[in-house]
Amino acid sequence: MVISTNSLKQFTNGNLTFETNYTIEVRKSEIFGGQREMIIYENGFKQSFERKGNKLILYGECNDCFQSEYEKG
Repeated sequence: MVISTNSLKQFTNGNLTFETNYTIEVRKSEIFGGQREMIIYENGFKQSFERKGNKLILYGECNDCFQSEYEKG
């Protein structure tokens, strides 16, 4: 995965498999309540996030959604 200041690219076996643009905005969280920074993708999907050391944790902002964790290597 490559994350730049306004886009995200995912690769599988060296081949680009997904690419999207995003913005970071403060919005009300459906998961945590209150205001949180969120990644807003160009298709409208939202993810709140946390940074813990070398880890990036993404939380899907929807009912019955998912959590993903990535570690910088």
